Parts: sequence; C-alpha cells; structure tokens
Amino acid sequence: MADDGSILAFPQGNDVTLTFHVTDPGNGNAPFALTGCTLVFLRKKGNYVPDTDPSARSYSVTIDPDQVTNPGKATVSIPAADNGVPGVSWARMDVAKSGKLRTANTWVMEIGAV
Repeated sequence: MADDGSILAFPQGNDVTLTFHVTDPGNGNAPFALTGCTLVFLRKKGNYVPDTDPSARSYSVTIDPDQVTNPGKATVSIPAADNGVPGVSWARMDVAKSGKLRTANTWVMEIGAV
C-alpha cells in the first residue's frame, strides 16, 4: 500500500482537500475495498516523531460510500489554520480493517510561502 516517495505540496494558509485511491499491492495494486475500514491521516514534523507527540495532527478520512463504483476512494480535509506556517512535514495514512492496521502511504508535505 505504501510507496513512500510522493510529495504533497500546497500553498500556505489554504484549506486543502485531498482525494486518495487506496490500492492493494498484494492484489496487483487493485483498488482496496474500504467498506468496513477506518482510515486516519496523520501529520507530524518528521517520520521519527512519535504519533503521540503534541505537535502531531490527526485527521478523519471520509470513505466514499459507493465502494462498488469508487473502490478505494477516500478524502481528507486539512483546515487552513493547520497550513499557516511554510515548511516541510511528514504524513501517513493508516487503514484499519478486521483488527489489522496497515500503512496505506506516507508522504513529505510541503507548505509553500505565498
């Protein structure tokens, strides 16, 4: 599920909505059926910062309710207030299904000064 190589970049001070298509590498990268899953998008200063660090931010992920037409599709919204300082941070999306936790992907996040 993770490729660990992508960069998410957006301008400082903007509300951001990200759309994801979660895939299953164990099944030829077919869309991962998210019915019954819980997804969490976590943002922190770096990948070695503990998830429990007070600076870490967790965001709810909305799963597309039509997983037949849009399998693996989900969105997360990040408020402008959390994008107020330019710089680089790190993000991860986790998928929990049937008691199993998987990292769907990780990213470098860059907030560009405007």
